[in-house]
Amino acid sequence: VSTTGGGSLTVTGEGLEGVPGKKVIVRLEAATGGFDRKVHAESREGELRCFLPPLTELECLSPALLRVSASLDSGDSWLASPSCVITAHAPISLERVRPRSAPSAGGAELLVVGKRLLQTPDLAVRFVAGGSDGGLLGARDGMVRVVKARYRQGKGGVAC
Repeated sequence: VSTTGGGSLTVTGEGLEGVPGKKVIVRLEAATGGFDRKVHAESREGELRCFLPPLTELECLSPALLRVSASLDSGDSWLASPSCVITAHAPISLERVRPRSAPSAGGAELLVVGKRLLQTPDLAVRFVAGGSDGGLLGARDGMVRVVKARYRQGKGGVAC
């Protein structure tokens, strides 16, 4: 997740139904300590959903591992799992793509170069087709494709 916030976080698991009259809270704690943020969440269909606020105090630690836990009873007790960890990172900045063009049928490797790119197992690049007027066509137009990518140490970028 970006330290600029603005995204949403969904926590899934069994038994994640809110308690009537109690608040549902998602807690983000830095694995190294020194950061603890509680965010109000909603419980729907066995999932907890919350809106992520800015986490700018983590930019100097970027990337920072955050343990995620949840309370269904206004913080009286907490549910946690060792596998429930996310990474907070400073906002990335994309600078260029090499080569500047590639065959639409695929087969060419592209290198996306930028600042604050980081290695993660879920790394992906999203391609969005451009319209004839220079604007971007959206997912409704079926012109979005996401492909798995890998961090290229020493190249300053992400390859896909």
